[in-house]
Amino acid sequence: CNTTYALTGATNGNQTINAYANDTAGNYALNNSYVVQMDSTNPTSTINAPGNNTWTTDNTPNINITMTDNLDTSITYNIYVNGTINATGPVSNNTSTNVTLDPQPEGLRLIIAEAVDDAGNKANSSILFLKIDSIVPQIQFVSPTEANATTKSRTWIFANVTITEANFQNVTFKLFNSTGLLNETTFTDNRREINWTGLSNTNVQYWYNVSTYDV
Repeated sequence: CNTTYALTGATNGNQTINAYANDTAGNYALNNSYVVQMDSTNPTSTINAPGNNTWTTDNTPNINITMTDNLDTSITYNIYVNGTINATGPVSNNTSTNVTLDPQPEGLRLIIAEAVDDAGNKANSSILFLKIDSIVPQIQFVSPTEANATTKSRTWIFANVTITEANFQNVTFKLFNSTGLLNETTFTDNRREINWTGLSNTNVQYWYNVSTYDV
């Protein structure tokens, strides 16, 4: 006959199970012995790097993970990006490992590293919020900025630019003459122009540049 028994009180690790059979006359025999690995403990999963809320220009970033288990020497990792598995494979127990994500679009990514041991026990890391911006900001001079190499008799210079950047951080205007840097002004708001005044107009050559940075 087929009979199912529930084992109780077994500890984690390899356990030997002996199955005996006996009849009503008192005869008995060892039917078989089985070695099973008991594992009721979840593994652990940690994302070491990058830090949470990090900005990166790399759209195939490395995610550094460490996973541990009480029994297994190798643990399966699943890296979820916005709820979908992006990378999977084995890692050695308690060993820092880099996993490279497949190409990612611009914007915010929610990343979780799931650890799965041989018994099917699972554990998730904390959520990593990673912001990807691999597009270089675009900047150009626009009217009423003077054309390059313009000659004027006045004591001011006006510069105006347009910037294309979703994650704008700042814009910096720099004015120079033959003695070096005369003025450096940085704006972190929506200002895109500057008027340098009080300048000498006696045979003086000025030049300027404008740079912008994203986050």
